[in-house]
Formats: sequence, C-alpha cells, structure tokens
Amino acid sequence: MILLIAPIWMDIGLKLDITQIGLVTMLFTIAIAIGSIIGGVLADKLGRKTTLYILISSSIFFTVLLIFTNSWEYFTLIYCIIGFLQGGYSSAVVAIFYDVTNPRIAATQYSIFISLFNLGIMITGTISGPLYVMLGVSRVFLYSAWIFGPVLLILYFIRPKKEDIH
Repeated sequence: MILLIAPIWMDIGLKLDITQIGLVTMLFTIAIAIGSIIGGVLADKLGRKTTLYILISSSIFFTVLLIFTNSWEYFTLIYCIIGFLQGGYSSAVVAIFYDVTNPRIAATQYSIFISLFNLGIMITGTISGPLYVMLGVSRVFLYSAWIFGPVLLILYFIRPKKEDIH
C-alpha cells in the first residue's frame, strides 16, 4: 500500500516536485536492492523465521513513523528504511518458499507460492487508492503497518521439516 500512497503524500503533503519524488523513489528502490541482499544473508545466518520476525516487526514500527513525517528529509530516511526492510523480508519469504517446496516438483510449487505472493501485492496496491480517498494518508500508513500482524501469526504455523532445508 505504501508504494502507491507515498508518491501521493510526497506530492500533496510534502509539496515535492516531480524531480524530488523521482529521487526519493530511486533511493527507495536502491534500499530494496540492498535490503534483499542483507535479508538473504540474515535468513541464512539467523534462520528464515527469525529474520522475518525481526524485519516485519521493524517494518511495523517504521511504517507507523511515516505518519509523523513533516519534512522530505525525514520522510526519505524512513521511506528508505522501509524499502530496505521490504527487500529483506521479501528475500526471507522467498527462501521459505524455496525450503517448503518439494525438490522434485519445486518449480510448480514455487511458482504457485510466488503467484500468491504477487497477488497479495497487487490486491493491496489496488485497494490502497480507494483507502487513501476514504481514510486519508495517516490512516493508510497506520493500516498498512497493521497488515503485518496476521503475517506474524501465519509464520508461527509454517514449520518446514529439517530434512527439507538445504
């Protein structure tokens, strides 16, 4: 949801011009790339679920902080941290998908997992526009942080077998 609402907030709330919005969006994308590398390393070192708990909990905190941004510098810092965390937990999620799939039919199962993952991203992106109109920016930032709560509960029930993890 943040991916759609953040540029709107940069334009309307922070009064940034198109060049500044492009710069902040570019920094966000770079942060995602760096986060995905670090997230993969952490997933290997700490374990997939531990990494997800840490990165998703941090995402909740920093997403709520977006509500309090009133300068483009503060917004850019928080937004890039969120991008870093998003890249990190995306890598850990993909690693879990890889671990859970059966090696003989991994491509089919893996593609199903990734399709569901992308469907969730597309649905939240689609509903974020109407939510922005109905609720305003601050509430959308707050609700996007709340979405992570059920994800943390789902992680509790994912239990890959030790022999399935390579």
